Amino acid sequence: MGRPAGIIQISSMTGHGGLAFPACTATKGAVLALTRRLAAELGPEGIRVNSISPGVILTGMTRDRLSRPEGRGHIAGRTPLRTVGAPEDIAYAVLCLASGLSAFVTGADILVDGGLTSVIDL
Repeated sequence: MGRPAGIIQISSMTGHGGLAFPACTATKGAVLALTRRLAAELGPEGIRVNSISPGVILTGMTRDRLSRPEGRGHIAGRTPLRTVGAPEDIAYAVLCLASGLSAFVTGADILVDGGLTSVIDL
């Protein structure tokens, strides 16, 4: 077997339940299923396959809503860590999965959502 390799896919917290728009929920859920399937198929070749599911992250897509105090407060107030995520939060999860720190991790998804998925009503 050659050098260990890894694939890191990006899903979303919406893939974990019936949140947001149907197409978004379906496609992000498909990424989660594909992650598990590829992990099983590629594992014997030494290739780890994992995914990351961001929650509400301050990006260009969310900046308008989250720049208003009522928008940011609404999301932060519902999130157990009482804040919204930053792009660096996703980068740190990618770094962990890409490093040797996760050498025995495959077929997993990391929710980077401040705990929002654990309390949201689906």
